[in-house]
Amino acid sequence: MRYKIIEHYIALLIFLITGCETSDGLLGASRDIKDSKARDVFVQEYTVYPNPYRINDTLQITVNEAWVEHSWRYSTEGEGAKIEKDGYQLCINTNESDLKGISFDWTIGVNTNRYLHQSSCCSLMGDLKEVPNDTITYTVQKGEFSFDSTNVVVIGHFILVKKR
Repeated sequence: MRYKIIEHYIALLIFLITGCETSDGLLGASRDIKDSKARDVFVQEYTVYPNPYRINDTLQITVNEAWVEHSWRYSTEGEGAKIEKDGYQLCINTNESDLKGISFDWTIGVNTNRYLHQSSCCSLMGDLKEVPNDTITYTVQKGEFSFDSTNVVVIGHFILVKKR
């Protein structure tokens, strides 16, 4: 338990030192697919089958919208988006009730390369290095995310497929 508290303080310290803001503007994320298309950062849409998607007997996620978009920053010269040279982000709009306990009781992802975090009360986000294939698979683990992956307890998978 002590190590988890130390991990959280280290992460907070790194965030405070580096921050999100640069002279290029804050990192952004679109509210929905319509917003992503309006900013001209939309790449492709994903969904789950069936919807809601059952991870296991007690967890399910309803996907209202899921899309991949270019990583982008708010323009410092008014409205608009500056697309980052590298990187994409997966955005998922869901229901608040489906995310109960996420990040504490269960986590989507077992390492920093394939991890979804809650970005609002009813949405998830994850960073991607490249545009994914037709299927995106995440491992769902019990408990909080940890950099120590030796004691991971897998409780299911979350699989998104490219919408046709």
